[in-house]
Amino acid sequence: GFAAALEGAKTHIQKTIQDIDLVVVGSDYGKGWIKQQRVSPDSFLQMALQLAYYRLHEETPKTYESATTRMFALGRTETIRSVSDHSVKWVKSMDREDVSPEEKVSLLKKAIQYQTDYKVAAVNGRGVDRHLLGLYLAAEEMGYPLPQFFHTKAWTMVDKLSTSQAPAKFTQEWKLHSCTVGYGFGPAHMEGYSVSYMVIGEDLVNFHICTRKHCTSTMSVKMGEAIKQAMADMKTLMDAK
Repeated sequence: GFAAALEGAKTHIQKTIQDIDLVVVGSDYGKGWIKQQRVSPDSFLQMALQLAYYRLHEETPKTYESATTRMFALGRTETIRSVSDHSVKWVKSMDREDVSPEEKVSLLKKAIQYQTDYKVAAVNGRGVDRHLLGLYLAAEEMGYPLPQFFHTKAWTMVDKLSTSQAPAKFTQEWKLHSCTVGYGFGPAHMEGYSVSYMVIGEDLVNFHICTRKHCTSTMSVKMGEAIKQAMADMKTLMDAK
């Protein structure tokens, strides 16, 4: 009956909560310095996440970043795909001594510009994920055979890195000294990470990293350390240009 179902749901939620490993790490600098480099803070932070993940796992993760489509009636979200040929080339170059700092900066700026352009397109209703999902669900509901695209790796791969920038200012009463440290969400995949980051004022970014405790290939604290190192290395790279 309903009581048993309710008790089962309660048990399931408690197990899920107990399996979440949450770590919060703060950056050593914020959007103020990043804007001085004439690049998008959000795109810069996305590249830091790419570098951190690659250093831990030596692979490029399929990455989800949420974009708001609230400028449209009934609009909710669209997906930003931060990974590009540019980001992969830059990430792989960062720890190579045979690539000059100038070339690394050039690759980083190309990766940042790609992510920025994709974000603008997604916010303005020119994203692809929600459109493709609609076609996929319509085909399934109507009993149509799925087009070949929906059997490809590009579609079936899971998002091992789910990300979102959390708003820091909710009301006009917002004050820097009393604002929240932020909030996070669980990973979309059992062997993945979720990273919610909140840009606070000009000099701080808080990263909220979540993984599943039972997964031995991911660990929130290691991802947090990797993000801080990526941020430090990116600042050193840009300062030297």
